[in-house]
Amino acid sequence: MRKTGSTFLLARERNDDLYRVYKESIKKQLSLYGKICRTNLFIQVVNSPASRYWVSPERATSVIYKMEKSFKKIKGERNIPTKGMKRNTTLFYESLYSEYKLYKEFHPEMTIKEVVAIVILLPAPCFILSPTVAGLIVDKMKRKCREQNVRQLNSY
Repeated sequence: MRKTGSTFLLARERNDDLYRVYKESIKKQLSLYGKICRTNLFIQVVNSPASRYWVSPERATSVIYKMEKSFKKIKGERNIPTKGMKRNTTLFYESLYSEYKLYKEFHPEMTIKEVVAIVILLPAPCFILSPTVAGLIVDKMKRKCREQNVRQLNSY
């Protein structure tokens, strides 16, 4: 499953969305507890809803196609392509598949690729990242923000 589909092309937008959720989560934790636990913070961040499905249309189409194929073969059994995936990844693709099925029900004339291109723009239930990777991305984003602020101060 990992090698199918295209490479991730939406990294910048996804990182911005992740950073936005990170800032919101910090405000919530500070107002509730008065302190921040980094581990719990990133678990909360990756389990927070994303503004869209941060996956390329090619990758999403590939997974949806495999899920469709497995459901046709084995009725009632859990979809085979998500076996072996991490919990967030499974939740992510199962949610994407259910959204796909709903949209396809109302637009049966559309192809899988057309429907997926529309569905991936809908809000996602979570980010498809581990808390560790989310922490690395946020640290990188914070560094970039600091560098931009220093450049702006130096330009005055």
